[in-house]
Amino acid sequence: MTVEAKICGLSTPETLEAAVRFGARFVGFVTFPKSPRYVSTETMRALGGLVPKTVTRVGLFVDPDDALLDERLAKEAAQK
Repeated sequence: MTVEAKICGLSTPETLEAAVRFGARFVGFVTFPKSPRYVSTETMRALGGLVPKTVTRVGLFVDPDDALLDERLAKEAAQK
């Protein structure tokens, strides 16, 4: 059985690098402003740019509306 790990709440290049180095298959970014792990859109983009192609980026949203999800997905598609 293969186990794949997701590390969520990353907010600095150092924590992102450690998660990837130690085998995270998925890395998550918290977009909910009330969370202590919240990262701005700019920070999320900067950190997302550091993620290797072998690791999947994940966004955590709380009660997002369709417009917000459409915007984020369109930006993601444009970066590929």
